[in-house]
Amino acid sequence: MIAEDSNYSIVLYGLCIMGFAFVAGQLGSIFQVSVTVVGAIGGVLGGIFIIGIFIPFVEKVGACVGMVTGLISTAFLAYQALALQMTHNSLPGSIDGCPPDTNFTMEIRTHNTTVAPS
Repeated sequence: MIAEDSNYSIVLYGLCIMGFAFVAGQLGSIFQVSVTVVGAIGGVLGGIFIIGIFIPFVEKVGACVGMVTGLISTAFLAYQALALQMTHNSLPGSIDGCPPDTNFTMEIRTHNTTVAPS
């Protein structure tokens, strides 16, 4: 009976991976897509693993419902992030407007102090 349930979860997981693969083929950079997909799926698997180790009274149905809910929500977030092609604006890195004697390096100074005998 456990083997049948395991087979169903493997099939479900494989279908999710295939779905991500078809979506990833139509979206930009393969590196960004792979990082997003691994993050979306790895978080759910890590959660199920940790629950299985630290909480022994979790039932099979609850864990499966949690896994499916987690996969659906992270798949939605991953798809939205990839479909919208969200970019982050970086701060300006130019020092053109700064005074010429400005030093942007960090200086490490040591202070030698002596204690006078009392």
